[in-house]
Amino acid sequence: MRMENGEWRIENGELRIENGEWRMESGEWRMENGNHPVFFEATPPQRGINAGKMPTIPVSKKNKDKGVEMKSVLYSTQNVKKAQNVLKDVCRTKSGDLVVLYGYTGTGKSQYAKKNFAQKDWGYYRIQSVESGRSFAMEIYQRLHYLYTGSHIHASGHASTLVKKSIDLWQEINYIRANQGQLPLVFFVDEVNNAIKRRTWDILEIMRDFRDTAEAKIVLIGEENTRAKIEKYDSHYSGRVTNWCNFEIPSQEDIVGVITSSMEVEATPGVYKMMIAKMGGSLHALERYIKLCESVANQYNLALMDIESIKKYKIEFR
Repeated sequence: MRMENGEWRIENGELRIENGEWRMESGEWRMENGNHPVFFEATPPQRGINAGKMPTIPVSKKNKDKGVEMKSVLYSTQNVKKAQNVLKDVCRTKSGDLVVLYGYTGTGKSQYAKKNFAQKDWGYYRIQSVESGRSFAMEIYQRLHYLYTGSHIHASGHASTLVKKSIDLWQEINYIRANQGQLPLVFFVDEVNNAIKRRTWDILEIMRDFRDTAEAKIVLIGEENTRAKIEKYDSHYSGRVTNWCNFEIPSQEDIVGVITSSMEVEATPGVYKMMIAKMGGSLHALERYIKLCESVANQYNLALMDIESIKKYKIEFR
């Protein structure tokens, strides 16, 4: 693959990503009117408006830079194992599912979601602090359209119209994935507490419609009080939740496992204890500490990180 005049091209590989729409020319698929994809990895459809065998769109480096390959998720903590079992059960059913991952900040919920969406061609969206039901419907439709066609569009229209279009796309995508032997589409919606705080609940109601009408599989990601907030809001809504998955503060065993599996320099038990004491249960903080130790070790060519090295090079775990 090479860049030419701001366009990605694969020579001798039959794929040209030029400007956004797929078309067949001389036995080759070509894209027109679009940029090189940045956020979603997708397998274009096998039937419908773009029928035919089409190549997989690659994930760009920018996607990895946003945290998709974060080290601390590579080790299976008890939270990750629990969530994996929940998703396995969800993917076995043919009905719609609504799953809620909730827990304290830094326990790895978002990292887990980003890793899964990148590996399995699933969807991910983070709700903004100020967002209306219409803007949310626009974003979801645009992401589903990309997963379906491989091209970016700017959606417009009323929320109800966008939801209906999204439902149609969701059903079509799952039909294609089933024919290709893939898992059904799972869509992660992060920072769901931003929707709860607005008190209108229109965003949550849109996701309920996806679950009920499109038989969609949606995973909501929220803070430690998310379950209580949803149950207080509406017992009928909370009754639609298939699974509540609580990401608890990681155990010491999990923390040690994360350090040993991801840290590229050896460390003494004293350094482990210092990290555990300072991280406050946050895997985000732990990852910063690991990267800091690795950076100092590389800079000064250290084979072992011990307490003396921490003091000598003034490493601060904050």
